[in-house]
Amino acid sequence: MDLAVHLEKLKGFQAVAKHGSFHGAASELNISQPSLSHSIKVLEQSMNIQLFHRSPKGVRLTAQGKHLLEFSNRLFKEVEDIEVKIKGQWDELNALRRVGIYESIAVQFWPHFFRTFKKNYPQTRIHLLTGRSQNLIKKLRNNDIDLAISVEPSEDRSLKNIMLYSDEFAFYRGTRQEMDKRPLILFSSALARGNSLLLEEIHKLENREIIEVESFEAAREFAIQGMGAALLPKRIARSYVEGDQLKILTIKDVHLKKQKPHRIFASYNSSDEGDPVIDRLVSQLKSYFS
Repeated sequence: MDLAVHLEKLKGFQAVAKHGSFHGAASELNISQPSLSHSIKVLEQSMNIQLFHRSPKGVRLTAQGKHLLEFSNRLFKEVEDIEVKIKGQWDELNALRRVGIYESIAVQFWPHFFRTFKKNYPQTRIHLLTGRSQNLIKKLRNNDIDLAISVEPSEDRSLKNIMLYSDEFAFYRGTRQEMDKRPLILFSSALARGNSLLLEEIHKLENREIIEVESFEAAREFAIQGMGAALLPKRIARSYVEGDQLKILTIKDVHLKKQKPHRIFASYNSSDEGDPVIDRLVSQLKSYFS
């Protein structure tokens, strides 16, 4: 049977079955009756069956013709359904998505990630907002953003949390100076959740000044400029170590092995589960950080 190479003739077959005549079907399809008759004849010959009983009063389906009509109806219904589904997904993929991202990740990773993402998915539109983790989660709950990339998962059960990667902290100094007793540079608010004991241990150090900053970027730059040793996530410091701007070091009496991991999560509202753009962003982020 060679039906597969004659699928385009099924529309004509359906029209003949619907009208019970070649004349009515040809009129609906806006083609000549001889052309339609030839198409049906080719279709019958391709399967070596008779589709219609022909008489001067018109045509009616044979038993085999009825089976083919059922198949044709299912086939074109599925074609229609998939067209609607694909069109709907295309519209969704073109819709704007609002992404909130933790500032340090925005600075260190987002530009490179997003260039690659847009190259692969140019139709996707992203409105980007940077901020602190707690503010991003608040905006997510209020539906002000669609996806939050933040530190540590939210405990809100209405949100779905996907871990992107886990990091750990280390002390770093600029490569152009020795440490001696220079200050320790801390972004304490980023450490407070889960690492309060580590912070206490650092603050109890004798004869060591502390510089408090409000971002890892400030801590990193202070360390590069020789103002002290900054406690940084290793992923954030990595490129600066490779570029010979930072060097890892050990601070006596600070036991970093006790630290809890610095985990980065992608979070979105459970009601958005299955959103094709959110799914794609999360999937690509996981691949990027793996």
